[in-house]
Order: sequence, then structure tokens, then C-alpha cells
Amino acid sequence: MIKRTVNITELTRLSHYQLTTIIGIFGIAIALVFHLLHFYFADLYLFGYQVLLAPRMFALNLFTEELSYKIKMLLLLSGQFIGYATGFMAGVFIKNTIN
Repeated sequence: MIKRTVNITELTRLSHYQLTTIIGIFGIAIALVFHLLHFYFADLYLFGYQVLLAPRMFALNLFTEELSYKIKMLLLLSGQFIGYATGFMAGVFIKNTIN
């Protein structure tokens, strides 16, 4: 079995939309890890929780609290994806504008 490692130069060959999708999925993974730690293990303050999960908290603040758990999780994860993807695309736009 051949093991293949991903070189960082291969990531630069991807389009901005592909990189945006990867960054958004990374944001969802961060949200799931923090949520599972907070929900199952301990109700304690986790370092960086407010900063890393700010997009999902903003998305949830737009709605009332009378939502079911599944809809809340869908809103939280989609807000996290959109927040990270929009942040990355804004960074790319600023970088291209400066150069």
C-alpha cells in the first residue's frame, strides 16, 4: 500500500473556491470538536471557544431559542462554514487588491 502525503505546494494549485470549501469544512470540524468536548465531557470554559466559534454563535443569535436540537445544530454548523469561508474569501480579495 502506497502512502501519499499532501505537500503544501499542492494546496496552492487548488482554485480559491476549492480552498474556501476546505477552510469551511475545517471550521465545521473545529465546531464539532468543541461542541462534543463541551457537551459530553465538562461544562467548563475552553480556551479560544468564543473566538473560534464566533460565526456559529452569530448565526444562532438570529433565531429564537424555541428550535429543536437538530435545527440548531444545522444552523450552528452552516454558520460556522459560512463564517470561515467568507473570512477566507475576504482575505483573498484583500490580498489581490493590495498586490
